[in-house]
Amino acid sequence: MICLEHYELPGYLLEKYGGWGSKTVVELFVRYAEKVFARYHPKVTRWFTFNEPIVVHPGLSGCSALAL
Repeated sequence: MICLEHYELPGYLLEKYGGWGSKTVVELFVRYAEKVFARYHPKVTRWFTFNEPIVVHPGLSGCSALAL
């Protein structure tokens, strides 16, 4: 089982692009996910894109809407 994101957006991306509201951050995450899938798909059968997607961590910055 792999979880691709667990409340750990690098501070650099938050400072430079403003967090998940940035199209650039989303595009970078897609590239990251594609690389992880390509490398581990033969061995991994369960994938979680985001840990607890219905929950928004109270300490998150740059997040303007609830995760759905």
